[in-house]
Amino acid sequence: MSKRVSVIIPCYNAGHTIGRTLESVFAQDYPDVELVVVDDGSTDDSKSIIYQWMERFEERSWCLKYVHQENQGPGAAISLGLKHITGAYLTLLDADDVFLPGSIRKRAEFLDTHPDHAGVRSNGWAERNGERQLFINTEEEKAITDLFTTISFGRTNNWSGTYMVRTDILFGFYPDRNIYPSRFGQNFQILLPVAYKRKFGYIDEPLMVYYLQVKSHSQAGSPEKQYELSSRNAEGYRDIYMHILDDLVSDPQEHQYYVNIFNSRFYRGLMERAALYNKPDDLTAGYRQLCATGWATLDDRITYYRKKNRAVVFCLRLVRKTKSLLGRR
Repeated sequence: MSKRVSVIIPCYNAGHTIGRTLESVFAQDYPDVELVVVDDGSTDDSKSIIYQWMERFEERSWCLKYVHQENQGPGAAISLGLKHITGAYLTLLDADDVFLPGSIRKRAEFLDTHPDHAGVRSNGWAERNGERQLFINTEEEKAITDLFTTISFGRTNNWSGTYMVRTDILFGFYPDRNIYPSRFGQNFQILLPVAYKRKFGYIDEPLMVYYLQVKSHSQAGSPEKQYELSSRNAEGYRDIYMHILDDLVSDPQEHQYYVNIFNSRFYRGLMERAALYNKPDDLTAGYRQLCATGWATLDDRITYYRKKNRAVVFCLRLVRKTKSLLGRR
């Protein structure tokens, strides 16, 4: 007998896309699917569209649950959805993205046949204005099994819809089924506790589509507002990561190790944003903080001095070129 797969979709004013998303779930060829759609206080026609699909799901002996809450953000929506699922496996999907054919079945079958793996990821398409690009393109990224450390470094994606996890492991960490109430990083909160010191698998096939052009968080108006929004998002993700780390890693030395590598990612991002938006004070602050983590690279120094001293950049690039040539010998 197939193990039940639960799918949670947080939905906020997604009336223009939720029908397409639900159709992609309905088209799956897996025999036991439970779908929980959490309406995060929508004011459009999302609810009526979701209800139109309920009868069709029932005719297949699938369960589609509609749950409503006042608007609190996707993190709170996922937290509510977790209280309504009964599956052995869990995957999330945004209300404007789609599963491709076989997405649920292929990931569930992987977990069935790999009991030593806590979860599995797949490739996926990022689509913008009709043009598609794969999330993962290198053999190195495809070979990742230590997802916790790799995500901590920011060396792979954690897109909703690309992964499936075992719920017994997840709820071992969240016995009350409450995740941290944040408007950021719900995928962090599902993946990191499951992946810590456990193996993740990978299916080398795109099994979902992530539609970039309809992501409202990327549309902030002026460059100044875009900079503020990007900075706020980065702070939100760091807050979640540190919260999870405090609950997950008890050894002080190991805890500090992960604090440093995530902070290196955070301050590197701050430098890149500051350089892009011409914020010299933030660039300097980010560079100093990055150096303090012990993870600053030659490329980081080039990023910094590109805005501060072009002569130094020339010298650093010579050093990088020399190291590259020596490494080929």
